[in-house]
Formats: sequence, C-alpha cells, structure tokens
Amino acid sequence: GMSIHCRLGDRHTYKPSAIDVDGIDCSVPDLLTGDYMLSLVYDRAFVAESIRVRVQGDSGKWQDDIDILYFYRIRVQASERLIREDVLDKLVSTRAQLEDEYAEFKIEKQFDGSVRFKVRATSAYFHEYGIWPHGDKMLSCRFEVDDDFTRFWLEKQDDGSMRILTKATRRYLGEYGEGVLADKLISTRFEDDNGYTRFVFEKQGLVGYPGPAARVVAITEAEAAVQKRLEDLRTLAEKKQEQALQNVPNVTKLYFDEYDQPLTVIGS
Repeated sequence: GMSIHCRLGDRHTYKPSAIDVDGIDCSVPDLLTGDYMLSLVYDRAFVAESIRVRVQGDSGKWQDDIDILYFYRIRVQASERLIREDVLDKLVSTRAQLEDEYAEFKIEKQFDGSVRFKVRATSAYFHEYGIWPHGDKMLSCRFEVDDDFTRFWLEKQDDGSMRILTKATRRYLGEYGEGVLADKLISTRFEDDNGYTRFVFEKQGLVGYPGPAARVVAITEAEAAVQKRLEDLRTLAEKKQEQALQNVPNVTKLYFDEYDQPLTVIGS
C-alpha cells in the first residue's frame, strides 16, 4: 500500500503516531521553537495539503549542556581543528591553530532558546552573512548587529557533538576542510550532515576571570609593586640607621668617593 509520512519544515520527515478513522496524527517531535510548514507526504514523493504550525519546542535541553559561566573552545569534529576569529579579515575559520583568546567564546543564551557567540578577545559576535543575493554565507565578526543572523540553535547529536543552525537562514554551519580547494572557513555554503558540520565544545576558564595575557600583566604589575615596596622599606631602614648613627656619640664615620677611597675621617 501507499506509505504516509509527516513532514515538518524541509528536514524532518517521520511516521505518523496513528492513522485511524479520526485522521492522521502528526504529533510534532521534540524540535526547536519556531514556525514550520507541516505537510503530509505520500510515498515520500507526493505532498498533500500543508499548514503552517507554531512549535514550542524544548530547545533548552541543548542549552543545558552549556554553562554560561565559562568560556568555550569549539573544535570541528572531523578535522579536530579549533575555530577562531582571524585578526586580519575577521572571518571565523580553522586556518590558524592558536589556543588564544580569539579561539575562546562566551555563549550567551537568548530568550527564544537560541544562543549568541561572543569572542573573548574582541567582544565581537558571530554573524552569518546570509542575505541573498549579496551574502557570502560566511561566519565572521565583520558586522556589529543584533539580529537573527547572530543567533544560533544548538542541536545535540547522539555522539555528544553539536550541530549549529543559524536562526535567520536555518542553515547549518560547517568547515570547508577537505579537498584541494578547502579554505578552512566556517560557513553555511555546504549543508552536509557529516563531521565537518558537527562541533565539540570544550569548557575553558570562568567568565570574568582574566585570561592568560591579562594574568601575565597582573603578575608583572604585582611583582613591580612588591619590588617598589621593598625598595621603599630598604630606603626607610637606611634612613633610620643613619639617624641612629648620628645620635650615638664617639662614632667614627667613613665617607667614600666613587672609587671607594676614603675622603675624610670624622670622629667626635
């Protein structure tokens, strides 16, 4: 007989919960909050009537894996390379493998279940330049805007990795990291479902705690302060010793020139 499936949006096709005299039950699966087109698909080819539905999904279950009190590094599962904001062109890529603050991100949870990624070094936010026809679909920090192109949904996979979906375009981020033409840029140009579109989140230091560079500066400043205090104490001790010698009778003091030769001998 003819197969009947439910399709939510353009990605999620699943079997109905029930088919009986009351109709076809297309109970919506556990998905992200959003507006979707719900359709019936016969033999996975012919699409019957469609309606637009509002899904109030439990997207927070993916957010629960993210601790907003910490910075994160994000590694591409397939290549095991860290993503990073490049200093010169502000594109997000895996071209330079440096474990610095350009490769650490604060993840800010949004009220709708999405997240924003803030680069620790620059405080700039990830943005997919996906406006047709001018957008290049690149992930970067080139544009300082607060819109749905800077908001992303996290979809946890069975292996513990995450897929990252741009809210505005509903496209998945991925690294072009394989082949002779691979540029190692993060974008939504290729929406394959493989290890290059899956990411591993690695927890780093606490938000609000100074990073490595700041800690070095702080340590240097602290050492300088301690050195200055020691010098002040040494000067104060020498002055007190000088005053004590001046107050003691019958003391002979020697005064030396720059060649350590005695100039005069003064006695009481």
